[in-house]
Amino acid sequence: MGFTLTGIVWYTEIAYYILKEKFEDKAKLPDTYSEWLQSAEGLLRKLRSEGIRAIPINMEPSVFLEWCSTNGLRLDAKARTRYANEGAAKVVDRNLTSRST
Repeated sequence: MGFTLTGIVWYTEIAYYILKEKFEDKAKLPDTYSEWLQSAEGLLRKLRSEGIRAIPINMEPSVFLEWCSTNGLRLDAKARTRYANEGAAKVVDRNLTSRST
C-alpha cells in the first residue's frame, strides 16, 4: 500500500536566523523562531492527521546553501520545499533498505 510523503523544513533556532537572513523571501517568514516553530508544529500535526507521512528535515545552513548552489537554485520557498522533499525521500529509502538487509 502506498502513502503520501512530504518533507517539512526544520530549523534549530540558530539555523533559522542564519538562513532567514539569506532567503530572498524572508519577509514572508515569521519574525521569530518561536512563531515559526509553533506554525511548523501545527503543520506537522495537520499533515499527519490527514494520513500524510510528513518528515521533518533538518536545515543545516552550510549544507543547504551548498545544495542550492550546486543545483543552481535561488534561496526561496521553492528550494526549501525541494530540499525537504528530497530529504524525506532519502529517509524513507534508507529505512526501506535497512529493513531489507
